[in-house]
Order: sequence, then structure tokens, then C-alpha cells
Amino acid sequence: MNMRGSDRLDPLVIRTDVNYGHTTQSGYLTNLSEGGAFLATDELVPIGQKLSLQITLPWKLGAVSAEAHVIWRTYEAGPRAHRLPSGLGLSFIELSDEGRERLRRYMQHFHRLVAQLETGPS
Repeated sequence: MNMRGSDRLDPLVIRTDVNYGHTTQSGYLTNLSEGGAFLATDELVPIGQKLSLQITLPWKLGAVSAEAHVIWRTYEAGPRAHRLPSGLGLSFIELSDEGRERLRRYMQHFHRLVAQLETGPS
């Protein structure tokens, strides 16, 4: 899936547990779409590395399990490094239909909340 082809939520902070190789850590997604995410981290994870994610969604939407691979990094010198914090651009390679639906519902809630904040109280 292509992250750029999907509606993206940015900025946000969503807790996630990440497992790759023999390493498990907790972290935060600061950008999310149905196609991928940005994981804020200082870990030196190689491009192409496969990760298992357990994403904890707010609003009682539950957790989403996903497999992703690293498609870019920002702790290297380059055009993205000056715009984003250290981290990994991820592309989802496995996401269940249920997980995809939970992400859609989360994105709908997020967009409604932003719209309410922009228009102010009724």
C-alpha cells in the first residue's frame, strides 16, 4: 500500500508497541493513514526491515495489529530530515479487514473532532 495515496492524519500521537527481530519497544505514531504511518524513534532500524505493530486506538476503538516495513528514515541527512523528527516512515504490508475498519473509524472520529474545533462551539 502507498502511504501517499491515503488520507493522512497529522499531527497526532498514538501509542504503539513495535517488535522487530529480537527487539520490542513502545513508541508513538505521529502520522497515520490506512496505508502506513510515521513512527517517532531514534532507533537505527534499516530500510526494508519488517516490523510488527500493535496500535492502541483511542475512543474505545481497540487495538490494531499490523505488519509494516520501513520505507524511509529521517535520522539520516536528506530532504525529510529538516522537516520531521527522528523516525521511520512505514508502509503497511499486512492489515486485517477488521483492523482497516478500525483505522477508518478512528480517522472519521479524528476528522469530526478537527472540524468541531475549527468551527467552534455551536
